[in-house]
Amino acid sequence: MEPRTAGAAHWTNRWIRGGFALTLVIFAAIAVSAYLGMNAYILMLGTTLYFALIIGLFLFMNRQIRNRRAAADLLRLGEQRLQTVVNSIQEGITFSDAEGRFEVFNHRMTEITGYTAEEANRAGDFIRLICPDHDDHQRALDTLNLVLEHPGPQVSDTWITTKSGERKLLRVSSRMVEGTAQKMLLTTYGDITGQNRLEQALRESEEKLHLVFEYAQDGINIFEEAADHKKRRLVECNPRFAELAGRSREELLAAGITKGMTVSLSGENEASVEGGIAFHGSFSWIRPDGRDNIIEYTAMPIEMRGKKYTIGIDRDVTDARKADQLVRESQRRYQQLFEASPIPIMIYDPASLAMLEVNPATLAHYGYTREELLAMSIKDIRPPEDVPAFLAYIEKETLQDERTSTWRHRRKDGSIMQVEVNSHAVTWKDHSARMLLVHDITDLLRIEEELRVQKTHFELLFESAPEGIAMLDGRGNVNDVNRAFAHMFGLSKEEMIGRNIVEMTASRKGKEEARTALETVMGGKNVHLETRRTGREGHPIDVSINAVPVDDGRGTNMAYVLCQDITQKKQGAREREDLIVKLQKALADIKTLGGLLPICAWCKKVRDDSGYYHQIETFIAKHSAAKFTHGICPDCRGKFDRDAGTRTNALRKLPAKPSNTRQTG
Repeated sequence: MEPRTAGAAHWTNRWIRGGFALTLVIFAAIAVSAYLGMNAYILMLGTTLYFALIIGLFLFMNRQIRNRRAAADLLRLGEQRLQTVVNSIQEGITFSDAEGRFEVFNHRMTEITGYTAEEANRAGDFIRLICPDHDDHQRALDTLNLVLEHPGPQVSDTWITTKSGERKLLRVSSRMVEGTAQKMLLTTYGDITGQNRLEQALRESEEKLHLVFEYAQDGINIFEEAADHKKRRLVECNPRFAELAGRSREELLAAGITKGMTVSLSGENEASVEGGIAFHGSFSWIRPDGRDNIIEYTAMPIEMRGKKYTIGIDRDVTDARKADQLVRESQRRYQQLFEASPIPIMIYDPASLAMLEVNPATLAHYGYTREELLAMSIKDIRPPEDVPAFLAYIEKETLQDERTSTWRHRRKDGSIMQVEVNSHAVTWKDHSARMLLVHDITDLLRIEEELRVQKTHFELLFESAPEGIAMLDGRGNVNDVNRAFAHMFGLSKEEMIGRNIVEMTASRKGKEEARTALETVMGGKNVHLETRRTGREGHPIDVSINAVPVDDGRGTNMAYVLCQDITQKKQGAREREDLIVKLQKALADIKTLGGLLPICAWCKKVRDDSGYYHQIETFIAKHSAAKFTHGICPDCRGKFDRDAGTRTNALRKLPAKPSNTRQTG
């Protein structure tokens, strides 16, 4: 009960007891007055006070009851609001006791893990449920032990496996809190899988940006702007900029400005962009060594953390003739590439959709002449039924977009081909246009279909192979197994996928050998061994294992494991060895026999000097002091029983002999 409600109930009980006591006093006073013969006025006054007190007590009790009901309603409303808040939080929240039973398990936790509160409580060990991997499970237990040893919150990043098998990285924060009867564990789970990927991508992007900044062939500088343009300060530059300036990078950053260098601006243009004005132009830069450079530059304003900066890119174009030659050479190479490209290239006007230019590969691929294509629209090379979809597509296309899409194009002879089109914005004769690079993927799609069929055949062979086959990832977890492999170990395919092959099939004594073999194959070497593994409930299985490493195409080793059950083969070898030992022991016990004994390799009878064959026990008993007793070993007993059962079943299946007795009616 809430303290406020409990206090109200306590005072209500005290008032009721006090009211009853006062009522008894007044009633006693009235009785005494009546007994002593006091006047009626006093009796009437006492009776009036008595009834007034009764009515007051009734009103007070009614008010206290309403207050208690209101407090209970507020408590229920608070609990409902608390549950609503807990379920609306974007992080998973659990509240569990010392036995690991959850009192709070919000909706977000179910979304993250895939398990409901009932499933989590039924599992008993929820950590084991969401961390089946040995390393993940151990890290989670280490964090839990820290929470139990230290009162403060403990934060860790933990990989879990959801109910659907998806791997997620969670940021887990746990702490012990005081409950009503015992200490409880409060844990929050934040899904940072996407954040982890973004951070990795950001680090890679920063590394690439750093490489571009350090090794760019253009000078790059960053100035911090000020209200007074003369007080702008250089805060960063790359080695190429220092080389253009004729100073060391450290000297430039220490000075903060490019003093000592005369700058003469010319041909400057400016354009409004978001955040300020972008500049583009060229200037003459006289370095301290007297060298006069012509620099072409581009400056772009940016704003970071409340401060304004300008990023500049400087290119040395001192040798104008060389620059012009490079431009002309570039244009010539572009024209050669356009003309000699084996890929069809088209340039069209995005406003009218009219063809502006095509290369020879387009003519050869589509079967039109150049004049015919230049008289056509970009719509005319498509089947009529595809034109509405194309028009709707280009309506959403902006001039700067670079897009890749798949379409159907029609040749002059009416044949249809599947194409992948790369669309780029270009300038054609001082006008905005779009250039299309057309890749014929008709054969590629056919090959993909053939590969799909081959994949289907491979999967059929994989499932129907008589040997057990398992596919392992880089950590030894099972990605897939065929029916023979699952049957060999007495497990279902679903039970095996996702589990570690060593933990699942190796006995306690054989785990070290199995881990060594796994490390070897993941290291890129083939492994072949004959060993013993365990199936369901620890049943031993003699197996011959061939493990082959496979590169998944991303630099990570996987493995194919071919497993053959050789239990019967091993059992036969052991039986032969036992027979040899028994024969050796029997020969050692023979007293008078010596030399070579001619024995039949099939029935084990021994030939005497007269050429007759005798049972081995008869021969040994005749020529030595050894005596034989007879019995039936368990293996022969089982064989005899099976043979007897087989004969009995065969006799039962025989047709009944016709009776010689004539029946009379």
